[in-house]
Amino acid sequence: MRRIQFYGQQIKFPSACAYCLKTVHKEYNFEQVFTYGRRSIILQLPVPLCHYHFQQASAQSPAQLWSERLGTAGGGMFGLTVFFALLNYWSGTQQGFYVSNLFLAFFIGSSMAVIIWAIAKFWVAPLFAFRETKAVLRSVQMKKFDPTHQILEIVFQNETTAELTVRENLAALITANENMRQYFISAHLVDEDIRWSGRIDTNILLDHSPSQQEAEQLLEPVIERFMIQQNGTGTFYEINDIKIMAIT
Repeated sequence: MRRIQFYGQQIKFPSACAYCLKTVHKEYNFEQVFTYGRRSIILQLPVPLCHYHFQQASAQSPAQLWSERLGTAGGGMFGLTVFFALLNYWSGTQQGFYVSNLFLAFFIGSSMAVIIWAIAKFWVAPLFAFRETKAVLRSVQMKKFDPTHQILEIVFQNETTAELTVRENLAALITANENMRQYFISAHLVDEDIRWSGRIDTNILLDHSPSQQEAEQLLEPVIERFMIQQNGTGTFYEINDIKIMAIT
């Protein structure tokens, strides 16, 4: 598990399933509600998933569906109750004007309905999701969001996905070391078992120029993703012609 902070909400993900690193089928919107006093923000994060894990993320158990429906119905009924109760109270006490009271009661009633619906959808219903669905949706979790400074904190369950996502968002990455510099690393990869030969590369932030050995280690997440997608996991490969270039 790895916790990373980014500036902004436009996070770029690597071309790999966030759960298993296999070939991407489709993006799934991971959602999270953040509440600040009376104000709530619903964030959506398009996360790439393979076909199997996209289906798992999309699946809804019967209990989950019913809890969402009950939340929608309960929210609507409670909102209507608040709406008519406020109108009746203001009418009986002769407060304000009818038209303004009507709009204010509608606003308060609909707000209460939305709050109950959001609680049911984003907090209660997920508790009844399938175990496999919960596992996929926990792979990338938005934990904190600072709307003032636009800082989003994300927790990744897959360390390789986390590292590759960091490298896709170097400009938006919040780092503790201000002396970091961007480096471009590439190498020639040969794997006779899967009959592949070509170059792989990555961008990385470091506070020093990496050695050849360090560069090879820094390429490992990229190689892992490639091997998983090429069904070459566990095969023998060779790395040579490593090149390191500092980016100003």
